[in-house]
Order: sequence, then C-alpha cells, then structure tokens
Amino acid sequence: MAARIGYWAPMEGFRDPSYLLELATRAEKAGFEMTAASDHFHPWSHRGAHCTFPWTWLSSLLARTHRTVVGTACTTPTMRYNPAIVAQAFASMGTMYPGRVFLSVGTGEKLNEEPVGFDWPAFEVRREMLEEAVEIIRRLWTGKFVEYAGRYFKLRNARLYDVPTQPIPLIIAASGKKMCRVAGRLGDGILTVASIPEFKDMVLPNLEKGAREAGRDPRALVKMVELKVSLDEDYERAFGMCRFWKTTGIHGHIGLSSDPRELEKIADESVTDERIKELWFITTSMDEVIKRVQTYIKAGYDWVMVHSCSPNEERFIDEFGKQAIPHIRENLA
Repeated sequence: MAARIGYWAPMEGFRDPSYLLELATRAEKAGFEMTAASDHFHPWSHRGAHCTFPWTWLSSLLARTHRTVVGTACTTPTMRYNPAIVAQAFASMGTMYPGRVFLSVGTGEKLNEEPVGFDWPAFEVRREMLEEAVEIIRRLWTGKFVEYAGRYFKLRNARLYDVPTQPIPLIIAASGKKMCRVAGRLGDGILTVASIPEFKDMVLPNLEKGAREAGRDPRALVKMVELKVSLDEDYERAFGMCRFWKTTGIHGHIGLSSDPRELEKIADESVTDERIKELWFITTSMDEVIKRVQTYIKAGYDWVMVHSCSPNEERFIDEFGKQAIPHIRENLA
C-alpha cells in the first residue's frame, strides 16, 4: 500500500473554522493528499480554545478542494451520535464526493459525551457498543433494509436511500491490545498515536491477530498515525505553541473529566515540559521533520497525518509542500 501524507485539522486549535478551512485548502495546494478533522463537543483546553462541528466543516472542505480525501479522527458513533445517523452522514458525503471520504471511529472520550447527558461507561461496555455500531454502519451502507436488535442499539426496517458507489474506509482508533485486535477484526484499518517501538511490538501483532481471527489479510489494512510536530527557527517558540495541548499529556485524560477548565487545572499541576516534549516532535529543522515522517513510513505506517502546531502554520504548510513532500515521494518511488 502506497504511503499517503495528510494534514491534521484540529477543530480545537485555531481561531475560527473559516481560517482552518483556508489552511486545509492550502494544504491540498501544497501537496497533502488527505485531511483528518478532530471530532469533539468540548475541546481539551478552555483558554483560547474552539470546537467546531466537524461534519459541516468537512463538507465545506470537500466543496472547496478537488482531490483531498477527508474524514474524522475520530468519531464516537455510540452516545451523542447514533450509529445510524453517522452512517447516513458519511454516506451522504461519500455519495456527493465518491472516493474522497473516510470515517474513523473510537470508543470515545468523557469530555464529549458527559456534557450532553450521557454517563461514562466502563471500557468493556464502550468496546461492545462500538462493535455494535460498526456492524450497524456497515449494514446500512449496503442500501438494504436493516433489522437490528443488539444489546445497546436497535434498528427497525432502517434503510439509507443514498449510499456511495465507492466504499468508505472505516478506520478504528486503538491504543491498547484489545482495541488493536478489534481494528484488525472489524475495521479497514487502524488509527493510533503509537511510537514506532510500540507500533512494532504491540499494535501490529495485535492488529494482525485480529485480522487473522476474522479471516482477513492484515496487509490490506490501513495503518494511520497522528504525527505531532511543531517547527520554527526558534526552538522555544515552537515549544511554547505545544503548551496549548498540555491537557492531552495527563495520564488517563480520556476518562478523567468532561470540564476543560478542570483538565487545565490538573495539567498545570502535573504535566511537565518533559512530558510535552514526549508527545510533540519539536524542531528547528524541516530536514528533521522529513526524517521523522520517513521513519514512520518505513516502520509500516501508510497514512501519516501531520498535526502541526507551528507558530506560523501557513509557512509550515508551504515549506512542507516544497521540501518534504517531493523528497518523501522521491524516496518512496
């Protein structure tokens, strides 16, 4: 599978959705092939944060661009979103823009589900809910009438009347052994933030195990990664931008709180500069960024989504397009 380079569009991180649209459109012109949008109700941080609804934003991006393949990273199709509505939304996008839509799904985060009235279930419950949701989405994408009586969801003669002519890749987000196996068994690929050693030692073996259990070829599955980068000639300035994402450095942050203000307080007390540097690749050199992307591709990742929080994002996109993308493509040819 040929590697593809994508642009990560964080709904939480920019001053307004129109500006983020400009950045993602600029990314296509620079040579990025894909765009992944985060899907949140609450952002991770309170100060200076935003949180646009990504499905409308993605539709706007599809209309503005010509080739970019877009999708979420990632959607929780089990609580605030009913899986049938997720199926309908992405089928509609896929019908209008064939071959340009993917969907990634996961077990969720507390800050998105609890504020709109849902309890936060234990992991095993959320995993079971996700498995049901994936089955529902796939069955509805056939365009047939669907009856479904699961433990968590029901359908009564439900049918989508507009389904895409080209398949929509359904990617499953995973960070632990169990979810990596689920991704191999049920998904068209996996989305992870795993380091290269963790990817080789834990993610791939369990992804492959899940695929083989379902009689599937693991080589055909997408391996998608979020690569966090901050680039500037001034290292301290590049590092300073990463502090906005400090709350994601809290261990167990996914199920810790639904209040961004509380998460900020916990992060201020517990997340060190060293922890931030573990999560972000902070550099003054585009050559180093190129090497990092190539290292991920050589390790087996084939969708590399570059999440930049560089001080000058427009310049990062342009320089990455001029320097990194041609070099990476040349070395992959």
